[in-house]
Amino acid sequence: MTASRSSDSESFGVRLRDMINLVIGVVIIVGPWFNGDAAATNGAIRLRLVAGAICAVSLWIVMHQRHRAAEWLNAALGAALISAPCWRGGVDLERMTFAMAGAIVLVFAASCALQISRETRFDRAWASIVRSWEISP
Repeated sequence: MTASRSSDSESFGVRLRDMINLVIGVVIIVGPWFNGDAAATNGAIRLRLVAGAICAVSLWIVMHQRHRAAEWLNAALGAALISAPCWRGGVDLERMTFAMAGAIVLVFAASCALQISRETRFDRAWASIVRSWEISP
């Protein structure tokens, strides 16, 4: 019974990180309407496309839990957001918020992917132990 509870709490943590990634993507997409940023520049358009991709991947992950490749894709998109200040004409405090958001997405997605990898490896090891205990007729 305790294994089930720990799996539920670990699963909740993964879902929470995925939802935070989704919210970060949405905030970046709707940000220009609230902070008066120019939404029509090339850097801003690329930024919104990356944020849209983060939203799409995060939403897909929320619907299909435990997909390691999608988590790594989200981590790569977070790394792309870290370089966002360079796309938009230089590094200043306002543009560094996108880099910080990208760092959060990168860390959360990578930690989810690593956690899923560990659980998968543990499940395989446990299955091989159980198979070794089986008595063949």
